Amino acid sequence: EVLVIDLDRARVVACVSPRARLAELMRLYRSLHKRHLLTRVGPRGCARFFAAYVDGDRTLRRALRKGLAWQRLLLAFHTLAYR
Repeated sequence: EVLVIDLDRARVVACVSPRARLAELMRLYRSLHKRHLLTRVGPRGCARFFAAYVDGDRTLRRALRKGLAWQRLLLAFHTLAYR
């Protein structure tokens, strides 16, 4: 089970779209990358987090993976700014 609490930019909403969820998760991912902590988590740790986050919901998993290519491109742009 995974419980993600991100109080930065916090607001209460009834429903969060998969697109918004992915954007927030990728913000966390970029933060790990920026602070050089991503290597400590590793690909396996990221995969485990993702699997626990979607908790067997194939529709959510598919929706999140669908936007992943775009988010990886954003990560590349952010990485340029980190240097």
